[in-house]
Amino acid sequence: MNVKRKTLAALAVSAALFSAYASLERPAVKFYVSPDGADVNPGTRKSPLKTPQRAVELACAVKSDAKREIIFMDGYYELSKTIALPAGSHDFTFKAENRGKAVLSGAMSVTGWRKDPKDDRLITADLPFESPGKLQYYFMVNGKSASLSVYPQGVNIVCPAELGEGKNFTSLPYDPKSFPEGFDIASLDLESNWVVVPQEWASTRSYIATNDVANKRFILKTKTNMAIGKYNTGFKICNSRLGMLDPGDWMFDQRESKIIYYPREGEKPNEIFST
Repeated sequence: MNVKRKTLAALAVSAALFSAYASLERPAVKFYVSPDGADVNPGTRKSPLKTPQRAVELACAVKSDAKREIIFMDGYYELSKTIALPAGSHDFTFKAENRGKAVLSGAMSVTGWRKDPKDDRLITADLPFESPGKLQYYFMVNGKSASLSVYPQGVNIVCPAELGEGKNFTSLPYDPKSFPEGFDIASLDLESNWVVVPQEWASTRSYIATNDVANKRFILKTKTNMAIGKYNTGFKICNSRLGMLDPGDWMFDQRESKIIYYPREGEKPNEIFST
């Protein structure tokens, strides 16, 4: 029997902060992980650990300024939780012992799909695990990638001209006419949505702290890389119902811990998403 499934892959990306000089001059403390290992082991190559989280714990306990390397030996790793680094951790590198031979997967099946009570086009299901916070997820439907909800598509919402140019890094002005007709900008779910602001040399991703409707602007939770209004060409809103325009689009409702999906042609909840 060919059972079709829908999976949600939670991918956590950890930044390894180290300089080229440090990578050449400083020694590394290495901990090995293997699908056949055990978390009671010391984490050497001959006695590897079972989980990368245990390797992180042991690496953090080392009293040294050496780099920390978590090395994945060949095999398949099915991760049920996000790999978490303690606040202030740095100089961590995660790598495969042999390139392409260690496979990490955080895929989980999503079941219990039903019609979305807010929109007949869409279906919704509960997240199959407790969300550890504001993470981004990768969503697959029968092996085909779904598109994260983004508004607008193809262009950016243009920022009106700002006074005090060069000093504003958190106040993002918007034109209410840039949003779909009939959309109440005051109803935007700030807990789930974020904005992406493309700028001259980089782009900023930030959650919205406040929607100042009276003054037509978002107050961002984190600063942009460069001043708003000088180099940026506008912004997009991600993970919002605003962007649920095409079949194959999806979003994660952080507030209610639900997945919302716009089925492609021929996809039916009782056929595609049951296990």
